[in-house]
Amino acid sequence: MAVGPWADLVADVDGADLQLSIAESDVCCVLYTSGSTGQPKGVMITHANLVAFARAAANAFGLDEADRFLQVAPSTFDVQFEELFPVWCAGGAVVLDAVSLRDTPPAQLLRRLAQRHVSAVELPTAYWKELSSVIGRTDVAVPESLRLVLLGGERVSAAYAERWSTTGVELYNVYGLTECAVTSLRHRCGAGAADDDIPIGTALTHADVWLVDPDGNVCTAPGSVGEILIGGPGLAVGYLNDPRRTAGAFVPDSYSGRSGARVYRTGDLGLLLDDGAIAFVGRRDEQLSVRGHRVEPGEIEAAIEAHPAVGQAAVVLSDDEGPTRLTAFVTGPASGQEDDIAAFVEQRLPTYMVPARFVPVDELPMTPHGKVDRPALLRMAKEHSEPGAGPASRLVGDVEHKIAALWSDILGGGPFDHNDGFFELGVRGHGDSLTAIAMVTRLQQEFGVAIPIRQLYSRHTTIRRLGTLVSRHQGGPRV
Repeated sequence: MAVGPWADLVADVDGADLQLSIAESDVCCVLYTSGSTGQPKGVMITHANLVAFARAAANAFGLDEADRFLQVAPSTFDVQFEELFPVWCAGGAVVLDAVSLRDTPPAQLLRRLAQRHVSAVELPTAYWKELSSVIGRTDVAVPESLRLVLLGGERVSAAYAERWSTTGVELYNVYGLTECAVTSLRHRCGAGAADDDIPIGTALTHADVWLVDPDGNVCTAPGSVGEILIGGPGLAVGYLNDPRRTAGAFVPDSYSGRSGARVYRTGDLGLLLDDGAIAFVGRRDEQLSVRGHRVEPGEIEAAIEAHPAVGQAAVVLSDDEGPTRLTAFVTGPASGQEDDIAAFVEQRLPTYMVPARFVPVDELPMTPHGKVDRPALLRMAKEHSEPGAGPASRLVGDVEHKIAALWSDILGGGPFDHNDGFFELGVRGHGDSLTAIAMVTRLQQEFGVAIPIRQLYSRHTTIRRLGTLVSRHQGGPRV
């Protein structure tokens, strides 16, 4: 293992066998995912699940003893398992280098990969897009050591994959869920993709994947759309102390012929392609995907409705002409209290689950069946992001107008006022630091200045304040 700054922590480990008795059916960890009631679900993963996944992934990605896999995912995210165990299973090394993507611009990451001779890394798709844009525009090249990049969390554009193919570095789009031991399908990306989006591919050996129509029949004809069901050795035990949810999500396997087997209902819809691969279509239910995190809108709505000024709340995810963002519609005496409600919710939910906008309405639109009309809410969300929906622009000078144009490209929407804050519109709205990294990269390309990422997390970083910083830093060090 290449431990870097952790060397002192392992220096005294003698390597002796701990003499522990562990069965393969024992639960080795519990990872929590979002729940609709505000109570996250603890997924119980066994040693057998993890071993089956590690062997399958090592084989699927051709890992061996020469590989050095960079560890960057948080310990609470199942992606960490993909960074650790497959390469160990193959006899390779894990590079622990204290890299935080939220604080690391793509050009800096590329330099770090070269310094540590990293051969493999897994990145969020949005971050990889920013990294791809850096290549060729700066003096930073793809490290010679790098041979493999895994992508997950969002759809992969065929156009980006086409450009990446010139690097010679293998690129895989991976798909998986915590309930099925991390990655279950993968697709090797290459030049000449026929569709706009890269497929999620075919199953790894530890996963049985079925595409099933609403009647429970397996889809066999190319062009068929069905729900993705996953079973096999990677299937988790279920949810900790929650037999009701376990029974609803982990259902009897009617397809493999194995007695007592189960499959997990992912809720994701897939399209069967001519070559047998699967393309991701969308969600069967109302669950949302925000920057790689599965989010139940009900959980966000419950947190918002706990605020005393809110009667009802409904949350939708829109991506009209820009990155995806959560919009919350609220009833009750909430007008004028949007910032207070946002601060209230930020204390109760992870950042990626806090809506970018809180829109007061007299009442929520309803369907004839008495349910919230979410398509109507999506139309309303689009109206609120249309140019002209915001305040009249009071931008001064060329720098402020250029920064506003960058915000429009990265955040979508507009026009923007000189007092609009990036934290409220960007970091909170998109749920992680990838938006901030994109902004720092674009500022460097546009103005040739190095604005610290941490600056964008300040609530005081308005367009005017950022314009002042750019003017002050012009001619300073490049990122």
